[in-house]
Amino acid sequence: MNKIAAAVVALALSAPSFAWAQGTSPELPPPEAPPPTTTDERPSTGLAYLITGGVFTGLGAVNLATAPLCTTLSSLSDSGELACLDASLIVGGIFLATGIPLLVVGGIKRSAYKEWKANHPWAAGLGVSTAKSGGMLTWRAAF
Repeated sequence: MNKIAAAVVALALSAPSFAWAQGTSPELPPPEAPPPTTTDERPSTGLAYLITGGVFTGLGAVNLATAPLCTTLSSLSDSGELACLDASLIVGGIFLATGIPLLVVGGIKRSAYKEWKANHPWAAGLGVSTAKSGGMLTWRAAF
């Protein structure tokens, strides 16, 4: 009985491929149309990526640059010097490997935002400002 059920399942799964091999197309539902994209949406400015990437890259570079200090410290034993050097190199490398891609992604997003801003001059004058009694939305225009 199990062999018969396995044969039925195998035949059911291979029927569409048999139809395709014979030149007839199996009944498939029509593909759905992708949702329309709106180009009027304001894209991300990319500043969060740039700031975070700058911090991580800076910390990683400083950590890698100061790693040789571990070997010059006289208060550490030989095993302590190696542990300090290993930790500095690993942490610095991880921070650098995290920061550089964030800078790249932030630069790409910032470029897309600047392009969108150039194509939408009405949005260039919009801004948010804080005041003593609360906040305000500002709009600057030139005549």
